[in-house]
Amino acid sequence: MTKRVRPADLIYDVDQRPPLGELVVLGLQHIAAAGVYLLLPLVIAQAAGMSDLALESAISLSMVAMAVGVLLQAWQRKWLGSGLLVPSVPTSIYLSPSMQAVQLGGMPLVYGMTLVAGLFEAALSRFLNRLRPYFPPEVAGVAVVIVGLEMGTLGFRKIMNLEATSFASGGVGYATAIGFGTFALSLVLSIYGKGWVRLFSSLIGIIAGYGTAVLMGLMSEKSASRIRDTNLFDFPSFSHVSFSFDPALAIPFALAGLSAMLKTVAAVTTAQKINDSAWTRADMKQIQGGVAADGLATATAGLLGGTGQNSATSNVGLSAATGATSRWIAWPMAGWLLILACSPKFAAVFVAMPDVVVGGSFLFVSCFVLVNGLQIIASRMLDTRRTAVVGLSIILAESRFIFPDFFKALPESLQPFVGSSLALGITAAFLLNLVFRIGVRKRDELAYRPGVDSSETLHQFLERCGQRWGARGMIMERATQATVELVEAVQPLHKGAEPILVKIAFDEYNLNIEVSYAGPPLSLKAQPPTPEEMLENPDLALGLGGMFVARLADRSEAIGTWESSTVRLHFEH
Repeated sequence: MTKRVRPADLIYDVDQRPPLGELVVLGLQHIAAAGVYLLLPLVIAQAAGMSDLALESAISLSMVAMAVGVLLQAWQRKWLGSGLLVPSVPTSIYLSPSMQAVQLGGMPLVYGMTLVAGLFEAALSRFLNRLRPYFPPEVAGVAVVIVGLEMGTLGFRKIMNLEATSFASGGVGYATAIGFGTFALSLVLSIYGKGWVRLFSSLIGIIAGYGTAVLMGLMSEKSASRIRDTNLFDFPSFSHVSFSFDPALAIPFALAGLSAMLKTVAAVTTAQKINDSAWTRADMKQIQGGVAADGLATATAGLLGGTGQNSATSNVGLSAATGATSRWIAWPMAGWLLILACSPKFAAVFVAMPDVVVGGSFLFVSCFVLVNGLQIIASRMLDTRRTAVVGLSIILAESRFIFPDFFKALPESLQPFVGSSLALGITAAFLLNLVFRIGVRKRDELAYRPGVDSSETLHQFLERCGQRWGARGMIMERATQATVELVEAVQPLHKGAEPILVKIAFDEYNLNIEVSYAGPPLSLKAQPPTPEEMLENPDLALGLGGMFVARLADRSEAIGTWESSTVRLHFEH
């Protein structure tokens, strides 16, 4: 793994600890972005006919589970946690199976199956290395792009929704203006703001939009009375929490757990990329720990009486937008969540946030989420296969927005796969990638003729191979440089008129290059010979090329005799 390079546009990167005052406000800003997801457990609990007191407790306990999730992610320990700021929030991934559970057995069945799904996702984390060929970076990138599209679409819907508001004639125009104003203010402050203004750009936009919406009368009387009537301080009740299980729901919740795993892979990968300007490939140890933490966060939510949770790509996008990705922000965020969990009045304020303000915030964050997904996809040299996987998956996911009635009319057995744009897109990407993996192992070779061919011949050969096979651009650049250096280094050792044979093999995660020639083995010592050694033995100067080659490759070896030799280079992909 290459050393992480801190991006120049970050104010606080993952390992930096901001001052205490800024930490507290940064944590609150992430709560403001994540708080809107508390509407999901509220919707599910309302469908089950829970009392107002039980509803407040369900929201409060969901916040406790969110606090556990963000801390599990930020504090990496062996197999648990990514060591990154990847908050956990209630997710729409579990909405469809949870609604099924409500109909079959009420909230006890929701809690029980959520617990099982979380443990299933955590168990999947131990097999991620084996699953890598089936979920390559472009599939994770597709998931991030779809989440960005979902957030942006949802943001527009909330801004333009005329049915969710009740206010005087002419208020529609004001509501829309407030929504786009929230987005515009956050964006302008993020682009042109300096210091703390950029740090808190999203929070400033939300506060300004919320305050304006209240002044314009866009908060419903029901929401206002709920804020007035709830207690300022009260511990959440566990009286509504009980568990039941149903094998009939095992598949829907397992599929939701799998989708949550893929989205977590995408969220952690995005967070890695945001924190490393030299990012080339995902750190699987961090991703495994992140998936395990995400699964345990969902299991905790089920155990406490909440609904399924998942890594919040929107909050990762918020980190990129504000330039603060410090994992230390997890601590004040968890602290705020625990305070709000014990303060129903504050929780009601977040739940009562007008839709237009939520929409403006979603639209702002979606820009950064979407672009990060595109950058993850673009980290691979896209051949025709990968282009088809990415293009068709995104088009199918987008069709879910355009033709929702068509997908809702499909058989119930297919609903876990088509119930949301994310589920549809990920299912399509997985199946297409599985089909197109047929014939994925590639080989080619070049007979290089010293004195006839030039280094440009090698460049063009390797570039064509990389483009056809979809290899990472940065990996191919390093491999090309190493191969050119290697061929130049072995030419003085090469005897006879036969060409130097250059073989290349690629299997998605490994790039191997072999150079065979008629002559003695090339020295691949990592340390250069001293000037005195080269004076005593001029042939040692030939080893300088081997030294550069050994440093460029992840692994290298030279084997052979005085008559025939082969140098093998390995590059992790």
